Amino acid sequence: MSKFNTKTTEKPKTFFEKKWVAIGLIILVSAIIYSSSLNAPFIFDDEAKIVNNPDIKEIKNIKTKLIYPQGEHKTFERNDPSRPVTYLTFTLNYYFGKLNIIGYHLVNIFLHVCVSILIFFLTRKIIVYTYGKCTNIFPFFVALFFASHPINTIVVSYVFNRSGELAAFFYILSLLLFTKTFEKGKKFYVFSLLCFILGIFSKQDAITLPAILLIFDYIFLSNFELAKVIKKKYYHLSYWVIIVIFLLFRYFYLGTIGDADAGGTLFWNHYTYFVIQPYVILRYLKFLFIPKGLCFDHYLNPAESIFEFKIMISVLFVLLILVATWLFYRRKTNISKIFLFSILWFFITISPTSSFFPTTTAMAENRLYLPGYGFYFIIVSVYFLIFRVNPDRQLELSGISTHKRLLNSFLIFLLGVHIIVLCIATVKRNRLYQNPALLWEEVISMYPSNYRATQNASNLYNELGNSLRGRGEYIRAVQEYQKALELKPDSAEIHYNLGLAYYEQRIFDRAIQEFKRTIEINPNHSEAHNNLGTLYFNRGEYDNTFQEYQKAVKINPDYAQAHNNLGILYY
Repeated sequence: MSKFNTKTTEKPKTFFEKKWVAIGLIILVSAIIYSSSLNAPFIFDDEAKIVNNPDIKEIKNIKTKLIYPQGEHKTFERNDPSRPVTYLTFTLNYYFGKLNIIGYHLVNIFLHVCVSILIFFLTRKIIVYTYGKCTNIFPFFVALFFASHPINTIVVSYVFNRSGELAAFFYILSLLLFTKTFEKGKKFYVFSLLCFILGIFSKQDAITLPAILLIFDYIFLSNFELAKVIKKKYYHLSYWVIIVIFLLFRYFYLGTIGDADAGGTLFWNHYTYFVIQPYVILRYLKFLFIPKGLCFDHYLNPAESIFEFKIMISVLFVLLILVATWLFYRRKTNISKIFLFSILWFFITISPTSSFFPTTTAMAENRLYLPGYGFYFIIVSVYFLIFRVNPDRQLELSGISTHKRLLNSFLIFLLGVHIIVLCIATVKRNRLYQNPALLWEEVISMYPSNYRATQNASNLYNELGNSLRGRGEYIRAVQEYQKALELKPDSAEIHYNLGLAYYEQRIFDRAIQEFKRTIEINPNHSEAHNNLGTLYFNRGEYDNTFQEYQKAVKINPDYAQAHNNLGILYY
């Protein structure tokens, strides 16, 4: 088997081009910007899949908990058997730290750092294959863009999305090991296959790796010579065989090809989902370029027609990208290789969720975790092109002309400023995860029709009100209940809790109003009938008191307090 020489022919000359410095800075930046998320509470699906999930709390029977046929009686508060690697990490988290949230966040941050470092090495390898040599400054900035971009907060700071980090880690590691196979021997091939298997059992999006391996081989290993790729056909074939086995396993054992935990696709069918995707891709690229308008839970309505203006513009934009891809392919220059691979990386890795196959959500930021790498590669390449610096060159600041030194300094300055802006945006975004209510408020401000957001925000305000009421802070509790009712005005539970808060403040008229409203919404609310009866009793309205107590015990014959109150009334 032929072997490639991928060792750099130049030694780093500057402090920042030393490999250990680059990796150290990647770790440091990631740790700083995500340290603020360490105390962020469990949110949304964390509650069902971690806090209330009995499967992760039984390490003795772990084999039967990680992979099992869900059957007809599946429940959301269990492990997803299609992602056993992810739930193994949750199980280990619980085993060593129970529900200590810091431990879960530390693992997520650690994985993000690992993926960022792998991106550094992958970028470096691509530059070596393209130019024959590489310093560390170019891959360093690509990795920093990935590490610091705020779009990734939804994966790193939201514990449940750890599956995306694990899939990306094994995905890139498998690719690197695949290249090592042709540099240092077949032993790396087995480990590459193993990483691929671990990747698809972390999150099924890793299923696109075989396509990326073919593209990588064709562009970089074989230099656009198809015959060389064909010679390696058996190396590639194994990955495709694994996919077939994986899909058959999902279909016959798990009973589904798609998400094992997914519910219905709501109003999305194959056509409407596919039609909206060019618009979604355009939004994705906008978020990557200008990270404004980021949101925990995006909400889109299906396009009524492919001829809607936003859809037509989006389709045109995607077509232009495809034309550019073809032109890069035709040129086959060094820089066109990088652009070609980056574009194909983005579209191939995002294809599982942006194609014909509908999911419950048409657009989600966490889906950009792996595809975003292609964008960051292009952005840094554009910076270097503007300043006429090849990605394989060192950015020397001494021993060169004043003009060149100024250009190199300005390039580093602009890249540094860009990274700092992204870091600041990430820190600000992480603050939202400290307060889930604010996270959902942001969603509602962007998408007022987002039912899931209004429900979650309302529930959080209601829970906060309960906590404040339990501490005797009744005025603040009332404020939180009122916020909850603004989002969910027909909630009997919230009206009832508000009535209790008014009762504790001896604002009896308002308490009566809230208990009455509770009963209007839910006539079978025995506690509201009982409390309303007590308020009538205090006002001397004994007929009304009797009626309410009678209703309470009729609804709930075992309601001891209502029976006791009736006894007092009879006495």
